[in-house]
Amino acid sequence: MDSNDGTGMTVGNHPPGGGAPQGWPSAPAAGPASAPHAPAGGGGAGFAAPASPGGSGDFLWSPQPPRRRVMGRVLLSVAAVCALVGGGVILGRVFAPGVQPATSSPEAEAISEPASSAGLRSGDGSYVCSSPGVGVTCWGADLEGKTVAPAAVAGLETVKVSALSVGRGFAVAVDEGGVVYSWGANDLGQLGTTPGDAVTEATEVGRLPAAPDQVVSGNEHTCALVDSSVFCFGSNRYGQVTGSVAEEPSGLTQVSEVQGAIELGTSGYDTWALTAEGTWVWGNNSWGQADPAAQESVLGPVLITEK
Repeated sequence: MDSNDGTGMTVGNHPPGGGAPQGWPSAPAAGPASAPHAPAGGGGAGFAAPASPGGSGDFLWSPQPPRRRVMGRVLLSVAAVCALVGGGVILGRVFAPGVQPATSSPEAEAISEPASSAGLRSGDGSYVCSSPGVGVTCWGADLEGKTVAPAAVAGLETVKVSALSVGRGFAVAVDEGGVVYSWGANDLGQLGTTPGDAVTEATEVGRLPAAPDQVVSGNEHTCALVDSSVFCFGSNRYGQVTGSVAEEPSGLTQVSEVQGAIELGTSGYDTWALTAEGTWVWGNNSWGQADPAAQESVLGPVLITEK
């Protein structure tokens, strides 16, 4: 699936392993393909569970490899992420839960935005989460293009939210004290805990040193920018959290190699941090999407400088 983040930038978010179309190179690391299903919602979770053709509540997802992109796209993608903290709107590079439904067709039923003005908003195309400052509400469309009414996320009713991000099938909120909450799909450890069933109530992941300047979520991981330092959590099977591949997901951890970060970005299975010296990149590089000049399929944090 390719997603457009509303800035005119189209980003590929296909997993680099398992089920790639014929002719594509194989992934650098073996492992189960991510099942980007939205966690069961309704009743206050804010996510609607996708219905499978068999009616089991899950669905099969055929992954495809990410598209190759050059450094110019990397810098544009990083620069496209902007944040206005303190009651302003946050727009990040984010993905809606699950495969993007065809909600742009004339037949797709429209749904009204909640009456209250959102102070924070994150989403992509068909699924959005927002917060007026306390609590989080999500709405949009499920995988079949059916509308999902605005619903409050359980566990965040009294939380003062300072940052918000939506990944593939999961979402993340951070309170004004730096406490990180996540909910949604966790089949690959997206929430920074042992892989398992989807979590319908916001669960504490850890605490940042302070409220973040920016939060971005990839397909299976999330990173936050706090006072020029980078902290990440989630699936690390392509090194997208720390730069080193690990079968077990990572809890909230600082990427110590990266200092002086200004902006963060991700194309799904990699992470970028823009600094005054250049751009740090780490994670999946199977098709050169993190660093076109590198031969490695997985990169540790590497600084790329402009020539």
